Amino acid sequence: MINIPSSFALDNENQNTNDQTELSNKKKDYIKRHRLSIINEYLMNTSTHGLKSLGLAYNSFNGLFYYYHYPTQTIIEIKSETELNFPAVICCNSNPFRYDKINESFNNYLLNTNCTYIHNNVYCMKQFINNLFNSNNQTQVVNYGYDINDLLAGCNYNILNCRHKLKYIQFMSPSY
Repeated sequence: MINIPSSFALDNENQNTNDQTELSNKKKDYIKRHRLSIINEYLMNTSTHGLKSLGLAYNSFNGLFYYYHYPTQTIIEIKSETELNFPAVICCNSNPFRYDKINESFNNYLLNTNCTYIHNNVYCMKQFINNLFNSNNQTQVVNYGYDINDLLAGCNYNILNCRHKLKYIQFMSPSY
């Protein structure tokens, strides 16, 4: 059996603690430098004028000096308009089809095909929708959708009722 002096054992434990502290400090220093490099990279590549000078600065004082030294000019003008055109409004329902209209047509489709409620209803519905869009009958697709009167509960602009006075433009988008 080997006897190790107790003073050596304590010194060894202190050394391990110092190594762990040094390793922890190196890790914190690395994280700090990494964050600063990300910020510096952003400042160098941003299109915001003046921030690029901050990225070129070697310390905080130079950065603030460059930032506040950058010339700026702000002009604010207030214009009063007496008349304003009616703003653009978009009414959109996330469900493009009305249930009552599509359900009646879907039931007729089920009668004319070999799909029934017993079969996979999702598969039959997909076939129905595919047939609807493949027929290129836009008026039929529009009839299954919502009318402006279904979506617009009321419309007032400058105290005038605009629900029936304006012509609403309907357009179909495959994205929405």
